[in-house]
Amino acid sequence: MQFTDEYLVLYNRKNRDECMLIYWDEILLWQYQKHNNEDQLWLQLTDGQTETIECFNRNKIVPYFKIYAKGKNGS
Repeated sequence: MQFTDEYLVLYNRKNRDECMLIYWDEILLWQYQKHNNEDQLWLQLTDGQTETIECFNRNKIVPYFKIYAKGKNGS
């Protein structure tokens, strides 16, 4: 994952040449979900699409979402 003040980039874990660019204003809801084996970031986008991304560092990810997708936390 990579963050800017305009968008975030989600890289394909199997092929890092493939990625998805999501503008912050395209995020309708987000939720950081803690699980026993791995954490996940769940996104609902304005076009109805949902994305679930495996995450391993809550302390790196959540602050960006609290700034750039403020008020959209669905937890």
